[in-house]
Amino acid sequence: RCLECDEAMCTKLARSHRRLRGTQYHQVNSLEELAAQPHLAHLSMLCSEHNEPLKLFDEACARPICHTCAMVEHRGHQCCTVDKPGQAAVAKGQKLQQQAGERARVLGLAAQRVRAVHTELDTNYEAAAQRLQAIFDKCRAALAQREQDVLTDLDNKHKAKAFALREQAELLTSFSDSLSSAAVRVRSEGPPAHMLQVCADLNVALTTLERQPPVMEPQAESQLQAQWDEAGVLQFLRQIAKATD
Repeated sequence: RCLECDEAMCTKLARSHRRLRGTQYHQVNSLEELAAQPHLAHLSMLCSEHNEPLKLFDEACARPICHTCAMVEHRGHQCCTVDKPGQAAVAKGQKLQQQAGERARVLGLAAQRVRAVHTELDTNYEAAAQRLQAIFDKCRAALAQREQDVLTDLDNKHKAKAFALREQAELLTSFSDSLSSAAVRVRSEGPPAHMLQVCADLNVALTTLERQPPVMEPQAESQLQAQWDEAGVLQFLRQIAKATD
C-alpha cells in the first residue's frame, strides 16, 4: 500500500511504483508492515517545509523528517528510516509518555481540589441561606408580636379617650337640653302657680350649674401617641440581629 497515494497494490505494481520517477520516493509498505506498525498509516508522509517524503526519523527530536531536513535543520542528528525508530526515540517517547501521565495526574488532582472547593462553597451557601432565613423568620415573628402589642396599646388608648369624650358630650347635651326645655316653659302661657314653679326649677338648675359647672373643654386630645416610631422599629431590629449573632 502506498501511503502517499493511499492506494493498495500488488507486489509487482509496488516494485514498479518504486522505480517510476514521480513515485520513487513514495512510502510503500506491505500489509504485514502496516499491521505491525499501525502508526505508519496515520503519518503525513510529505514534509510541510520541503514537500518531500518523510523517509527519516530524527531520534533526537523524535519526529519524522525528509532528506533535506536531515541535511539542513537536523544536520548531525542521529536518524534512521521512518519505520524503524531507534532506542533513543523509543526512550524519548517513553519519557514523554511519563511526563504526560504525571502532568495528567497533577491536573486531575487540581480538578479534584477545585470540585471539593465548589462542593464546600455550595454547602456553605446552603448553611448561610438557612441562617439568614432563620434570622428573618425570627425578626418577622418578633415584629408581628410587637405589632400586635403596639396596636393593642393604641386601641386601648383610643377606647379610653373615646369613652371620656362620649361621656362628656352626653353630660353637656343633657344640661343643654334641660335648660332649653325650662326656657321654653317660661315663655309659654300658663297659670301663675305653674309659672312660679317653672321659674323656681330653672333657678335651681342655673344655681347648680354655677356651683358645679361642667367641664366645657374636651377631656381628651384627638392625637394618639403610639409606643413605636420608625427609630424604635430599627432599634428593635438591631437588637434582634445582635442577639442572633
